[in-house]
Amino acid sequence: MPARASLPPIFITLFAAACSSGGGNGTTLPDTICTAGEARCFANYLGTCGESGKKWDLISCGASQYCDQGACRTRACAPPGKGSCTDDATAARCNDNGSFKDTIPCEDGLKCYAGACLSQTCNAGVTRCEYDTLVTCTGGGWKVEPCPDEKVCKDDACVDRACTPEEARCATDSVAILCNITGTEWIQTPCKPDEECQSGFCFPRVANPPVEPVPDAVQLEDTWGKLELPDMSGKEILEEMPKQEIYVPGQNKATINGTEVKFLQMHDSNWISADQMLMINLISKSMDGVPFPDVEDAKHNIEIRLKGIVEGQLGEFACEDPSTYTVQLWYRYGKYPQGDEDCKNYDYQGTACAVVIEEFGVPFGKIVGTFDNVQLEDCKGDGTTVQITGGMFDVER
Repeated sequence: MPARASLPPIFITLFAAACSSGGGNGTTLPDTICTAGEARCFANYLGTCGESGKKWDLISCGASQYCDQGACRTRACAPPGKGSCTDDATAARCNDNGSFKDTIPCEDGLKCYAGACLSQTCNAGVTRCEYDTLVTCTGGGWKVEPCPDEKVCKDDACVDRACTPEEARCATDSVAILCNITGTEWIQTPCKPDEECQSGFCFPRVANPPVEPVPDAVQLEDTWGKLELPDMSGKEILEEMPKQEIYVPGQNKATINGTEVKFLQMHDSNWISADQMLMINLISKSMDGVPFPDVEDAKHNIEIRLKGIVEGQLGEFACEDPSTYTVQLWYRYGKYPQGDEDCKNYDYQGTACAVVIEEFGVPFGKIVGTFDNVQLEDCKGDGTTVQITGGMFDVER
């Protein structure tokens, strides 16, 4: 009788997992953990129960919304936790989920600074943090110093954010972490013995869990399309393996001052977690639909930046609405040299725009959307303008 061939370690692990129906502590795992279609909030994530009832599918409500009773609702204020002063005698604070703003009258002898009621009598040099503002006692009052953009106040100093506010992740299979509302630290939650971390939250383990796709890291040369494996009898067989998905970009174009430009040289995007910012870059080839005939061998470069959003957030964003986020749009075709003191690397900057994010792959994938009704002004203020309409982007992260 021929000797049996040994199975690779990955198959031993999968086989052992399939044979086990316990929770690791002698308990029997449930068949389902939720009702198909059920909606529930997990911090600021909206969870929808999948068809099998074995898994919650989560999506972030984003910086401009909060999750409440199974729905994403528009915030009444933002960012959560930030204070302000209605007047010298009245402080206000956005609550922890942004659903309403508390108004707090200051007691006699106190004055409002950066959303806090403080005594005028204090020791000079004493400092304190109020969200993204450093407040320092002058000996007869308080000096208010907002932190630079994208920084937050912690331990009496303006520092970089440690994480994106309200973002959830899995530190390990058994530890969930959630960024606090100021972005200064991760809050850890150890999962119970019969739970595991998925999408940043601890969920009960379930019997016969859904089969997850094998990560690219363990697909052995998956571009081959096939992998030779020995079966239990020692005979060689061919098992079809999933082929690696090849990214095929969609349309990347816009109409600039009435001329259609296709961005064929480069188009990409980048998510900067520390800055909570999505960047989209579009660059055309030389002489590809030049809207300014006097510019020889022009290339068109458009950069879009969305600040203050959450990774994966979809929706409409406008240059004119900086309440909870900031949209910046720049355009360059070579009017001014790169590095110009006034213009840096762009010729025109947007004063109005409408940007729509339709697809936001997390953690990888692509960014798909549109930009329209763009009005841009010359960076040196010479009075010239540029109009962009019908913009489309379908770019890889």
